[in-house]
This record gives sequence, structure tokens and C-alpha cells, in this order.
Amino acid sequence: MRRAISIVLALSTLATLACAGRGSEAEPLAESRTEPVVGPEVAAPRPVPVVPAGRLFATYVNLTLEVADPVATAQALRAAVVDAGGEVVNLSHADAQSTLYGQVPPDALGRVRHSLSRLPGKVQSENESSNDVGVSMRQLDGRLQSLLRAEVELDRVMRATTDPLLFDAWLVQRELNARERESLVSQIDSMLQQTRRAQLNVTFVRVGTPQAAVARGFEG
Repeated sequence: MRRAISIVLALSTLATLACAGRGSEAEPLAESRTEPVVGPEVAAPRPVPVVPAGRLFATYVNLTLEVADPVATAQALRAAVVDAGGEVVNLSHADAQSTLYGQVPPDALGRVRHSLSRLPGKVQSENESSNDVGVSMRQLDGRLQSLLRAEVELDRVMRATTDPLLFDAWLVQRELNARERESLVSQIDSMLQQTRRAQLNVTFVRVGTPQAAVARGFEG
């Protein structure tokens, strides 16, 4: 009888040890997180442009002139733009025409127009316009400010959450916000640049060039 009891106790001890061994090899039970999820750093935003108060005008000047030598005349205008404190953004030459796109300070536009009038040639077409872009810029800026406030709240939630899935969802939204923010900043910067510099686009066409050839040049 005592021998039988000893055998039962021994088997029970072995079973206990075996269960303990299997338990160490099994997958651990999922534990709830108590620490915030740490994710990749989001790139720091570009500085936000400041939209001035009041009306903001962008000036555009477009001219087409018929000249004997488009290349030489375009180079002469280039010198006048630079001398007035402006910048030649693009200067291109084709078979029968040259095109200059420049930006000049608004108060120097009259000076450049005077230099242009002294160049030999005949004006084929001319158009000058000034548009108030302040309303459009403030609409863009309003949307930008909303995105900035949303990003602050998203950052707060992302730092506090302990749920990895929720963190990933917020991270996707944060990246989408950042893309839209960068686009708005670029648009506002571009419009501000247009208010600070008059946009000048002049095409010089060689005398006798058919109008159809000029149109093809613009399309290209």
C-alpha cells in the first residue's frame, strides 16, 4: 500500500514538472500596454508665411512685339530688367521668336516699360492687369491655420495613446495633414511673391512671321 502511494506521488510530481516545462514554452498571454506608443518622428513644418492686412495686388504685363532681331532685342530687355532690380526667370529662343519672363518690383515697372518702349519694334498685342489676391490668400491662410490647430491635437493624442492600431490611424491622418499644409504654404508663398514683384511676359517675334507660327510657339 505504501509503495502504491509513493508511486502515485512520484507520478504527480513528474506531471507537475512537465506542465511547468510546457508552460515556459507556450506563447505568453497578451498584456495590455501601459506606456504610450513610440512612432517615427514627423518632419518639422516649414515656417508659415504671414499674410499682410489690407488689399494685396498682383500685377501682370503681357506684350508681343514685332522686331527685326528677336534675340538681340530680348537681351536688351533682359539688361533693362536687371538694371531695374528685377529678375529674369526665363529667357528662351525659337526659330522666329524670343520670350522673356521676368519679375520686377512694382515701383520699377514703369521704368522697365519705358525701356521697353524705346526698343525698336512694333507692338502687336499688349495687356496689363492688376488683381486683388488678398481674399484668396486669406482663404488659404484660414485653412492653413485650421490644419495647424488640428496637428497640435493629433500630436497630443498620438503621444497619449497606448493602442498601436489607433496610433497608426492617427499617424496616417497626421501625414495627410502635413501634405496639405505644405501645399497651402507653397501656394501662399507664390501669391505673396506675385504681390511683391510684377510679372512681365514679353514675346519678340521676327518681322514677317505668320501669326500661326507665333501661336505654335506659345503652345510649345
